[in-house]
Amino acid sequence: MKQKIIILLVVFITGLILFWFEPFRKEKRMTLWNEDLTIIELPLRDLRLIREKGFQQDRFYIEKISTKKRYRGGTAVRNAFSFWAKPEIAGLYPSDFDAGPLQTEVVFYSSFNKKYKILKFQKSNHNFFVKKEGDPSYYLVAASLFDPLEVPEKSYREHNLLSIPHESYIESLVFVFENQSYSFRRTDEKVNGQSKRIWRNEKGESYSFDQADFLESRVKALRIDRFDDGDVQEPFSPFYEIKISLFRGPSTTIQIEKSFLHPGLHRMKIHGDPEVYFIEESQSSGLLKIALNTKVEKKNEIHK
Repeated sequence: MKQKIIILLVVFITGLILFWFEPFRKEKRMTLWNEDLTIIELPLRDLRLIREKGFQQDRFYIEKISTKKRYRGGTAVRNAFSFWAKPEIAGLYPSDFDAGPLQTEVVFYSSFNKKYKILKFQKSNHNFFVKKEGDPSYYLVAASLFDPLEVPEKSYREHNLLSIPHESYIESLVFVFENQSYSFRRTDEKVNGQSKRIWRNEKGESYSFDQADFLESRVKALRIDRFDDGDVQEPFSPFYEIKISLFRGPSTTIQIEKSFLHPGLHRMKIHGDPEVYFIEESQSSGLLKIALNTKVEKKNEIHK
C-alpha cells in the first residue's frame, strides 16, 4: 500500500513538472520581426498603407505616395498590417543562394521609427524568397503574406459608407426630403421594469420598434458601389439628405442625388469629405421609402 502511494506521488510530481515546463518546450518559430507597424509602402505601385493607432480602435488609410492624396482604408489594409506584424520564416539561405530575379520591394515602418525594406524574389512552391535590406541572408516566407499587398488599388478602399466605432451607435437620424424633416432619436427607457430601446420623433412619439430598428440597420449597411475620382463631370444637386448623430461620436450629414449619367446608381457625399461615392439606387431609394413610411406607435402599444 505504501509503495502504491509512493508510485502515485512520483507520477503526480512528474506530470506537474511536465505541465509546468511545457510552454518552454514548444518550438519557437523564427520571424522576420515582431513590430507594431504603422506604414507599409509599395513604391512600385505608388501606394502607401497607413495605420493610425487609436485608443480603442485603429484607423486605416491608403495614400498615393506621389500626390499624398488619402482615402479611407478597408479590410485589405487591415489584413496587410495583421499579416506583416510578425511574419514567420519557413527557411533560411546563405547570401550566395540563387533566389532568382527581383520582383518587387516593400518598405515597412514601425511605431518605434524602425524601417525594414523587403526585396521579393521568385516563388518556390507556396513560398517566396525575400531579403531584408542590410541582411545578406535570404529568407523563405509564405506566399500568402503578399496577398494583401497585391490586390487591386480600389480594393484597398473602404466600401462601408459609415465607420462607426465599436463603443458607439447611431443615436439619431434625421431625413430631410422636400423641405420636411423626419426625425428618429434613440432612447433607452425603463418599461415595466425592463430596459427597452425606443425610437421617438421630434414630438416625443414612439415609432414601431421593428420598423425603426430596420431603418437603422439599413443606414449602417450602406455600401459604396464605386468611387468617383474626378472622372465624372456632373454637378451635384441632392434631392434628400440624412443627418446622423453617433453616441459619443461625431455627427455627419450625407447628401444623396440622382445620377443622370449612371442609370441605376445614386451619387452620395459626406459632409467634410471631398469625395463623391456611387451607391445602388435601390439602396438609396429603399432607405428613403422606409423613413417616410415608418409609423408612429399607438400610445398603449409601447407598454406591451
